[in-house]
Amino acid sequence: MVQHEKVYDFVKEGYFNVNIFFKGVIVIRGKIKTETGLLIGSLAEEIEIGKVDQFVVRDPITRKPYVPGSSLKGRMRCLLEYKYEKVSSFEVHSCADPSCEICRIFGSKENIIYGPTRVGIFDAILTEESRKELESKGLGNYVEMKVENYINRVTGRAEAPRVFERVPAGVFFNLTINYNVFDVKISKTDKEPEKGSEKYEKYVEIVNSLDKINEVLSMRVDVEYLKHVFEGLLIIEDVGIGSSVSRGYGRVKFIIEEIEVRPLSYYQSKGNAIRINLEKIIGPPVEEKFGYKGWRPIDILRNFDKIKQEIINALSSE
Repeated sequence: MVQHEKVYDFVKEGYFNVNIFFKGVIVIRGKIKTETGLLIGSLAEEIEIGKVDQFVVRDPITRKPYVPGSSLKGRMRCLLEYKYEKVSSFEVHSCADPSCEICRIFGSKENIIYGPTRVGIFDAILTEESRKELESKGLGNYVEMKVENYINRVTGRAEAPRVFERVPAGVFFNLTINYNVFDVKISKTDKEPEKGSEKYEKYVEIVNSLDKINEVLSMRVDVEYLKHVFEGLLIIEDVGIGSSVSRGYGRVKFIIEEIEVRPLSYYQSKGNAIRINLEKIIGPPVEEKFGYKGWRPIDILRNFDKIKQEIINALSSE
């Protein structure tokens, strides 16, 4: 395959056009359930001896805790980089290769030809049912206070007590993930390098590879890469999110309630959003507390080929 940095250079010089066609948005909705206490911290407004050492991040108006989309997205990218062996000892992974799952989904700082970042993760807001439950249990501040001590391994004595805020186990947040789908096509222009030159040989190499390049850049590959989002959620369930996961914090469960496809026609006011019938593909959803129903990331992954085809059909609808 031609090096995509070279393709970008030829595009920049006017030998090829890059046409990026927006095909629609895949909307994933669900819930995040805290299985253990969750601490995604914010900076303390003031630090006093005997006071709280670490606060959870909160909405500045409602004071309710939330799970920042940036924290979830960053954790997911980090774990997938390890899974796909993209981690370097010296720098964060970023490349121009459109077949790179990580950069195509989460974005790259390199000069790229495959368009914008695909995934967007919104801040996960505390559900109304969880808010009411916490308040009914006297947790009007929506958190529990966790006291920890440093244990001197020589004397066995507890020292230096610290106080942390945590969202308690059993709390639900609303999860929304948007996944943008594009169809990218590279085509040659009327401009050509001088025949016989070294640049012309490279140009011809790209021309002869256009079909393969465009296949990688196609909408179908965008949809195929959606599975990595669910892989990321699955790994997060096992390794946790937020601070102090090595001490038992931050274990969560994801419940996928629906996958909705909004094709281009939806945004042109010519068509409707199409909800993928997950129950038909996977089977009945599992019911959680408060009557929430949905499927786990592993259920989506085990049935992804069928789900993928339904999504492609929906995006192709007029």
